[in-house]
Amino acid sequence: MLGLSYLTLALALATSSIKASPVEPKTVCKCLPGQPCFPSPSTISAFESTLSKPLIHPRPMGSVCFPNDPTFSALECDAVKSKWHNGAFRTSVPQAAQFINWETMINSTAVDQCDPFGDVNAPGNTCFQGRVPWGVVNVTSIADIQKTVKFAAQHNLKLIVKNTG
Repeated sequence: MLGLSYLTLALALATSSIKASPVEPKTVCKCLPGQPCFPSPSTISAFESTLSKPLIHPRPMGSVCFPNDPTFSALECDAVKSKWHNGAFRTSVPQAAQFINWETMINSTAVDQCDPFGDVNAPGNTCFQGRVPWGVVNVTSIADIQKTVKFAAQHNLKLIVKNTG
């Protein structure tokens, strides 16, 4: 009972010190490909030339299963499907998130995804980029990290760190 009293008192003190003031919503979002704020191809190429290794421009893992996708390969599709839920495999590839739902982008009008287990042959069925990044830096030096963080900050790009261990 004593522990509950302290918890209640702590919550009461914490909430009593909060002032009711309006908070302005943050309207600045990160730049996405296709938006005017997104860096131009020449800017991206200039950045890429400063890195130890070229940028990786990944497509979602399931893209190899979509006949209308340039990466289509029935053989690779079978391999991807067999490892789709394998965490170790997903960790080893830059275009995969540990949890599949993090590769899907839900916006106000659609669900952009790339599900290789759906009807990939349906008319108009497309593999969407979703939240799979447009570019990946395979970091091999501290300088690569510094340049990437600086580039992302300068161009208002979302920076995701994926560590393989």
